[in-house]
Amino acid sequence: MKKIQVIAEAGVNHNGKIKNAFKLVDIAKEAKADFVKFQIFDSEMLVTDNAPLASYQKNRKVKNQKNLIKKLELGFNDFKKIKKYCDTKKIKFLCTPFDIKSLEFLVKDLKLKTIKVSSGDITNYQLIYQTGRYKKNIIISTGNSNLKEIDLAIQFYKLGYEQKSTKNFKLLNFKRVKIPNKLKKKINVMHCISSYPTKIEQLNLESINFLKFKYPKLNIGLSDHSKEIYTPLLAMGMGIELLEKHFTINKLMNGPDHKASLNPNELKNMIKLIRVYEKSFGKFNKISQVNEKKNLKIVRRSIYANQNIKKGEKFSFDNIILKRPYVKKSNPLNFWNLISSIAKKDYKKNEII
Repeated sequence: MKKIQVIAEAGVNHNGKIKNAFKLVDIAKEAKADFVKFQIFDSEMLVTDNAPLASYQKNRKVKNQKNLIKKLELGFNDFKKIKKYCDTKKIKFLCTPFDIKSLEFLVKDLKLKTIKVSSGDITNYQLIYQTGRYKKNIIISTGNSNLKEIDLAIQFYKLGYEQKSTKNFKLLNFKRVKIPNKLKKKINVMHCISSYPTKIEQLNLESINFLKFKYPKLNIGLSDHSKEIYTPLLAMGMGIELLEKHFTINKLMNGPDHKASLNPNELKNMIKLIRVYEKSFGKFNKISQVNEKKNLKIVRRSIYANQNIKKGEKFSFDNIILKRPYVKKSNPLNFWNLISSIAKKDYKKNEII
């Protein structure tokens, strides 16, 4: 199987402090994640003054979303430093933009090749279209969405990539998007449940098989909001190629995502399990493996005399038998050809035939 690309999602677990962001990069690197991912936004462009809090964000000393995320905001200069720190640590940097200005910064200033779109922005067609226009790879999370909404997101990315106008796009006449071969390496779709944390019985991992069936040309992944470290292993059995998981410095820190995130040891153990599990898959074939060939002669059978047999006597089910060990010159397939044929020599009991 292909190596699973693990995205360690730091998100906003830095709590608006760049020193915490550096710690999160260190944790992701030590855990051997392939990417560490953050979220970049301008709170003024993201929410209105009275946007309500989600249920998992409540019971905090804030009255609304804007008040909450304002405290979690880092500036462009901060992200330049974080990206540079990632380069120094030799871990790939990813980021989710929540507005066009932030997208432009990631593309033009940080030169990112891949853009992650959050589940909440699957209908932010302006953002998705513009990502396509930049011809960047896109990872689309699909929490709280349906097939038509995923199709529409892919369609707008495709329109942007092909530099086509959306002016005459007719939503009511929309048909399922056809994905050309040139885009199959560009688009990644992540199964996701937008519940924090997601309970095991809510994971609905069968959606991964559904997405693989509907989008056979695309890479399908899992953005996992459960607290467990073994759920990625279940998804790997379904053929995911990307795995995203939230992590934090400490689950007891104040902030909306800490409780639904893995601590540093959990992140490290999860990735270790993923790498071990990968090794167990092997290759897409069915042949005798090198390590098992040494046992072949011991466990397989050849044709042996079941009693003393004299020259000229007929072979029968009574006087020949298949027994261990296997001897190359005595193929068990010949057992049926021997029945009723004449012995050309004398055989003693248990002698190979």
